[in-house]
Amino acid sequence: MEALPPSAAPEVPRMADAGDDGEEELKFGLHPDDPANFLKLSGALRILMQHTLSDTDIDSADRLIRQYVTELLKLYGSNVIKPNHHYATHIATFVRNFGPLHDFWTFLFERLNKVLKSFKTNNHGDGELETTFFSEFHRMCESSRLTYALLQMPKESLPCEVAEHMLKASSEERGTVAALAALSKELDEVNADAGEVYALSPRRQKNSMTLETCRLLAKTICLRSPLTPVHCRSDRPVVSHSTPLNREATFFDYVVIKGKRYYASRTVGYNSSSLVHAIMPNLHGEGSREAYGEVLEVFQLDQDIHFAGQSMWFAHMRWFKPWRGLSTGWEDFAAVGVHLWELEEYQGPDTQLPRLIDLDCIHGHLARTTVSIGADGVKVWATIDLAKESFHSFAE
Repeated sequence: MEALPPSAAPEVPRMADAGDDGEEELKFGLHPDDPANFLKLSGALRILMQHTLSDTDIDSADRLIRQYVTELLKLYGSNVIKPNHHYATHIATFVRNFGPLHDFWTFLFERLNKVLKSFKTNNHGDGELETTFFSEFHRMCESSRLTYALLQMPKESLPCEVAEHMLKASSEERGTVAALAALSKELDEVNADAGEVYALSPRRQKNSMTLETCRLLAKTICLRSPLTPVHCRSDRPVVSHSTPLNREATFFDYVVIKGKRYYASRTVGYNSSSLVHAIMPNLHGEGSREAYGEVLEVFQLDQDIHFAGQSMWFAHMRWFKPWRGLSTGWEDFAAVGVHLWELEEYQGPDTQLPRLIDLDCIHGHLARTTVSIGADGVKVWATIDLAKESFHSFAE
């Protein structure tokens, strides 16, 4: 089953310019209510992609899909409706017959078909075509894995330079080779992390903590263990028996938690896998609190502060700042983990959320994009929780 195409907007004619020879050009505009409607489709897919489904779940997904298509008609008219929109109304029946979508979707086959179609077959026939496909596919897989392996060599080494030149092939070859190399890397990482409940990256370095991180660490330890106070060496101790903190710590590129890899953006230089949903226990009382933000650093402190012979591990966070605007309809889709945040803003030092958290508080990855909401088109960040276990049924 192919994914539904994005909601098409109505064709809006504009006046022809002097150089248009009197012909009108058409452009597309997104209806202000389209994002909220598209979330209905997103909600349905979040339900259907669960590994276990009940009849109530399927009914909820079917209702959301039909609401999405009906609203699409109201927003743009019948001209935007495609065959896939009709096919979508049968998904509930297919799921009842065959189980969750991941049991029978064909994305892998379609991707492999695209790869096979890129091979030159030299007009082979009578059984030779299949042999050519098979041989060429295995040759390409081995080539891509070799390229990826060479890229892991030291940056200035000859093997690494050779790999970089291999990826700078002709435009026709680059798409296939680079895509397969990226796929090989992704599969290798997933295979390496699979089954790992908790692991730290083998790449690590000992560095001095910044003064900000050191003060956050001192504050965190004092809150958790008031009987063993600590302080930064550059600061005056509050009590006489306070222990000065060592500024040296071990910083890691990433941490693996329950098979998922979370990178420290300040260490690796990018945040594509650093945006997370965290669930932290309340310090004073039962229950927990949730927060959404970016992992800046993952580090280990070896100083034996509590005389227990154990190191301590932390994630240094910066938390998104919630958007406090008027109701837009997006809040109705909290069940799919959608949240809105102030664009490019983070909570300040006065936040009640801890800036340093235990690594096992990290619950799952987030996807983030910029969206325009409301009649004024205010730009905000929108995130969606990618952890399947965080899903709450619309039927609740």
